Amino acid sequence: MRRTATVGRLAASEAVKQFGTKAANVARGEDAAREASARRQLETAKQIVAALGTMKGAAMKLGQVMSFLDVGLVPEEHREEFQRELAKLRDAAPTVSFKQMKRVIEDDLEAKISDVFSEFDEQPIAAASIGQVYRARLREDAAGGAPEGDGGATARAGRGGGREVAVKVQYPGVASAVRADMQNLDMIMRLLKRMTPSLDVKGVTTEIRERIVEELDYELEAQNQRSLARIFKGHPFIAVPEVVSELSRERVLVSDFVRGVGFERLKDYPQAQRDRIGEIVFRFFLGCLYRHRQFSGDPHPGNFMLLDDGRVAFLDFGLFKRLDREPVELELAC
Repeated sequence: MRRTATVGRLAASEAVKQFGTKAANVARGEDAAREASARRQLETAKQIVAALGTMKGAAMKLGQVMSFLDVGLVPEEHREEFQRELAKLRDAAPTVSFKQMKRVIEDDLEAKISDVFSEFDEQPIAAASIGQVYRARLREDAAGGAPEGDGGATARAGRGGGREVAVKVQYPGVASAVRADMQNLDMIMRLLKRMTPSLDVKGVTTEIRERIVEELDYELEAQNQRSLARIFKGHPFIAVPEVVSELSRERVLVSDFVRGVGFERLKDYPQAQRDRIGEIVFRFFLGCLYRHRQFSGDPHPGNFMLLDDGRVAFLDFGLFKRLDREPVELELAC
């Protein structure tokens, strides 16, 4: 009810403000009216960002998707300012205590953390719309304790003796939050439709519902990641971390830990290096789609990093879609 009220108040408030702007525009000149409407549109967009940022799950995911797609929500002269607002959603995420997250891990793995991991850093290294990621090291006698061969981005045994891994854990209760967001999705999309009349609200809404519900199942995500890890095993410039299948469950996903340079630092690299990285990112996402008909639908900057050996590692395969041959071949023909 609280989540519905948040979106409902936003929708009602912005509808009133937009009506007020239109009424005032009657007395304004053409240029002044256009600027007032553009400013109102930007303020509405900012309000959407603020509301999405307070909500775990689908609402925040929608905002993250908007952060890297140019869907024409605001006029071009205000687009850079709006993108700065949206960028806050890429790395912003709810804070959940380790005590709560530990309960999820132990419930899903049906074992104490100390029985599976020789080390476990309680501070998350990354946080997203539906979960957090921790760095850990497997016990040598635990399932998956030894690396499974060269998966491209495998982290070898180090000081703890076991395999270094990333442990992705779903927030407790996030599934219920996502279901609440799904009920509110029509309201959010109607607000976006008012701002962008050309948006195919029905098609977008259907796609979001199908993909985000799938994203709650980490076992499905593990399957997606295993598929791409096989495709790119031994690849000269693309790396996908291996999944520890024995320790991956509906709310917990364990895979090899990778270290690399993130997007913000890469932006300051020399142009030639940035061009090369950009080409690799393009080849990965479009290559997966057009060569293998598997589309990783979350290509925002937090999901790839440059490794020491020059390869780019790609992460996070929850928002994923497999496509039929016909539409892919049609797009290629076009």
